[in-house]
Amino acid sequence: MPQRQLRQDVIGEKKKMIRWEGVASLHYNTGNKQFVVRANDGRNITHGDFNVEQGQFVHDVHERSRLPMKVTKPGTWKSESFEVPYEEIEAEEEDSVQA
Repeated sequence: MPQRQLRQDVIGEKKKMIRWEGVASLHYNTGNKQFVVRANDGRNITHGDFNVEQGQFVHDVHERSRLPMKVTKPGTWKSESFEVPYEEIEAEEEDSVQA
């Protein structure tokens, strides 16, 4: 399994990368635990529960992109979706704790 990477200018793996300014949306499905980063041009990068340190990857991408994350919870008959906004207050608190 190729390792996903976060760099100053791009997110992705060797064969498929998205520039940060090209990130259009973030999606997380609690059922299959798939985190998807979608680009403006339609490309996707998927990070599954089987990948190493998924929680840290999701947190870092959410913080870096500053985009809301659409979370989908599957149900018996239909799924429920809601958005989790990026809040700069949380980021400022984390920065002050680390300092």
